[in-house]
Amino acid sequence: MFTQAHLALIETALELLQEEIGKVGGQSNLSKKSGQSVTQAQITALREQIRKQKVDEPQQGTIRISDWRVEADPGSLEPDDERPYCLEFQLGNQSYFTVTDSHNETKLEMVLEINQGVPALHLSPGAGDTVLHVHSVDSALVLTPDSIYNRFETAEMNRYSYNDSRSLKIGYDE
Repeated sequence: MFTQAHLALIETALELLQEEIGKVGGQSNLSKKSGQSVTQAQITALREQIRKQKVDEPQQGTIRISDWRVEADPGSLEPDDERPYCLEFQLGNQSYFTVTDSHNETKLEMVLEINQGVPALHLSPGAGDTVLHVHSVDSALVLTPDSIYNRFETAEMNRYSYNDSRSLKIGYDE
């Protein structure tokens, strides 16, 4: 597949070639370089083929996802760990990801893009406003709350924080 930029470049080259052919009476003699002649009809047919090419467009879809341990070690899971989720995605210059549970409730939303010239991820813990922006800068991650209503707090020490006292959580102030 071609990108829109590729097709535009090819189209420009074909226009220039077609203009050159028109100057020499309907047929261009390219024998000095290729040993072949090209006619207006051939260029027109080629331009039509190029116009029909599918342009890279955002891909989108939905897939079922679950805890990676379901397949790796199913006997060691707690019952809630086996819950299935659905990942909806749209891939493009800005890529969107939404994770929903079996009741179609949004549990996580993400946008991946190039922002301020670097890769960035924007996160929301559910349907609603973004709470955290993550920029990848100088081999580190810069974490920025979205607004004054979002702040970092020490996370409860449990399996979700890997029982690590350095873990933080961010959400909406209530």
